[in-house]
Amino acid sequence: MHLECLMKEKIILIAFGTIIGLLGAFGLFLLRSPHGEGVEFENVDEFRQALQDPRGNGRYRRPDGSLPFVAVIESSPSDDIIYTLRPHLNDNFTGVNVKTNSLGMRSPERPTEKAPNVYRIALMGDSFAFGWGVEQDKGFAQVMEDSLNSLCKGINRFEVLNFGIPGYATFQEVALFQERALQFKPDAVLFFFVENDFDFPFFIKDKSNSNALMRSLSLGALEGSESQKVRRELLRGRDPVSSFIKLDEVARQEGVVAFLAVNPRKNWRAILKKLSPLRDKTSIRFIEFGDKFERIVADNRYTDSDMNLPNDPHPTALRHRIYGELLAQEIGQALSCE
Repeated sequence: MHLECLMKEKIILIAFGTIIGLLGAFGLFLLRSPHGEGVEFENVDEFRQALQDPRGNGRYRRPDGSLPFVAVIESSPSDDIIYTLRPHLNDNFTGVNVKTNSLGMRSPERPTEKAPNVYRIALMGDSFAFGWGVEQDKGFAQVMEDSLNSLCKGINRFEVLNFGIPGYATFQEVALFQERALQFKPDAVLFFFVENDFDFPFFIKDKSNSNALMRSLSLGALEGSESQKVRRELLRGRDPVSSFIKLDEVARQEGVVAFLAVNPRKNWRAILKKLSPLRDKTSIRFIEFGDKFERIVADNRYTDSDMNLPNDPHPTALRHRIYGELLAQEIGQALSCE
């Protein structure tokens, strides 16, 4: 199973908050490490309590000496954000050193006040943007910043602020952008979209018993129309397209240019097609670099082992470098860099 899908199963949400005076989704999560360590939660309060588990205090280690996932995150009071990275980390996670700044970003410490002639880009995403399994200076966030500073001479300096957090869904990324990223007065925001952002939550409410839960895999037992009805109700307002429409409204109000890039896996064209309603409904700029990425892979005869971590579909440092350089080129062209 795709590891990022497992991450989505690790922190699973069914939410029941109020949206414009109506009941919406509130929270149900499954938190489980790649090694099977974890807890299933029936509500957000239980999730937050579990983060006080001794495994989260930094003393618990996996056999390889790395921290479990519960040790690198902390709960958020926001029912849309749910959890964030712990600040001031400097430890082994996913086999590499992970450092976070005072706001829990895998980025250097940045002042909230932006210096003159600095162009800031807030990077929002999940474990791919975070840089799962690669050193910080090898992730595409840093590569993109370095490449933009090399390509664009007309702007004094670019800063890419990495707000990527493993396991995040699009609605969480939008909420985090509003609550934290906007503090830094970014000029642009780049959402890095991965195919499993369309995934349905692992658990849903059993429509026959308001206190029961059933696996989403059991949806097949429902009549087709009933299954679709349950899906629509559960995801109302929190699906990727709705989330990006909300992002567009916020970004335009704040004068922030919004970019959307899709992870160039084999089915990236199909993903772009699913997101196509955004082209007419929003001012979000699509960064389509899949064709260029595929040409680079073909021309250099790169293999899956060159592109993916061992037993893990997350990108290697090489693939991060290609991503970062291509994204910098696309954004540079959009900004008319010389």
